[in-house]
Amino acid sequence: MKGLALILGVLLALWVGALLAPSGFASYCGTVTGPRHHAFFLQTKHYRCRSAKRVVQKWLNANATPSRGPSGWHCKHNYAQWYRCTHRTAFLKFNLHVYR
Repeated sequence: MKGLALILGVLLALWVGALLAPSGFASYCGTVTGPRHHAFFLQTKHYRCRSAKRVVQKWLNANATPSRGPSGWHCKHNYAQWYRCTHRTAFLKFNLHVYR
């Protein structure tokens, strides 16, 4: 009986730990395409892939304007076209490729 109680206690502790652990792992969401643009290697943190794809898709369909990134997001990018964007606690990262 003590062994069963110990096993249940350990399982309960692991379950509570999994619930309370921060979701700091990045989600890899694939590629989003738009007219003349592709956003490769889309990654998110604290944000769903489906929502991130919708935000980036809307931005790409608007011809990737404003060039600083999706509206409502604070983005930085370098000459290699890697965008890193934040909105509150959410994080997006992607590589933009423009077809001319």
